[in-house]
Amino acid sequence: MNEIIAVGKENIFEAARVHSISWIDSHKSFCDKNFVEMHTPDHQIEYISNKMKSRTEFYMLVDEEPVGVVSVTGNLIEDLYVIPLKQRMGYGTKLLQFAVKKCSGTPSLWILENNKRAEQFYCSNGFKKTGRVHSVTNGIDEVEFTMMDVVVKPMETDDEKKGKAYVHWKAWHEAYEHIISKDYLDHLTLEQCEKWAFEWSDNTYVAIVDGKAVGFVCFSPNKEVEPVIGEIFAIYVLSEYYGTGVAQKLMDLALDRLKEYPGCELWVLKDNPRAIRFYEKYGFEFDGTYKELKSLDATEMRMVRR
Repeated sequence: MNEIIAVGKENIFEAARVHSISWIDSHKSFCDKNFVEMHTPDHQIEYISNKMKSRTEFYMLVDEEPVGVVSVTGNLIEDLYVIPLKQRMGYGTKLLQFAVKKCSGTPSLWILENNKRAEQFYCSNGFKKTGRVHSVTNGIDEVEFTMMDVVVKPMETDDEKKGKAYVHWKAWHEAYEHIISKDYLDHLTLEQCEKWAFEWSDNTYVAIVDGKAVGFVCFSPNKEVEPVIGEIFAIYVLSEYYGTGVAQKLMDLALDRLKEYPGCELWVLKDNPRAIRFYEKYGFEFDGTYKELKSLDATEMRMVRR
């Protein structure tokens, strides 16, 4: 059972050790060797102590042994590190989500401009660049990110329906251009998508960013099977919001609304590996059922989640 605890005098060495090992591993490929080697556990004890004296809150994630750290100062998140052997196991995400809740305002953070792995991680968790940059050392800049304000809500207003229709139309052309029939796509108009949006609005939620719809999800119980299970009919996000956490928010909401049912199903095009990988992360698996869609000139396959 892992837990996140506050760092104090009694465990600062463990936190400093995690910070040192992780910082060196994540920066050694693009920072000066002498600069990297400065970050010993003793050096990081002093660093953490000085930050805590300045009212920074330090936390450590422990899973039988210390595996990660993070700090929060007001709305600023810093020092999020997980030891190399424990990375890609969800610890970083857990620390980030914890830190976000501790922030006093809209969460923000800075990362080195050439730390592309960190950039991908934060963008996938809903952060975006603000455009602010400042120089750190040896010609390297830090870039600021802030958490994107994503509101997922029922589709209600005419503007939301029109926004959902645009996402539907645009996402199909972005995601399916080389997967389904070109003739079908050529005849899929924005007007047709708007007609569908106004006719079928039940159980449809839109993701709103800066006042505009950037994604949507549709779902309901499937009463044609016994026992009744949940079904997700559609989940789409504009390509510019791929990897920003918007799709995750939509999926999380749909699964939460369908949690009373013993399972959930959805259909995915066979030649859509990006979508398949996304669904697999949520525990969906192919059950061997498929159907040929002549109008799309494509094969659709069923995935289920128990």
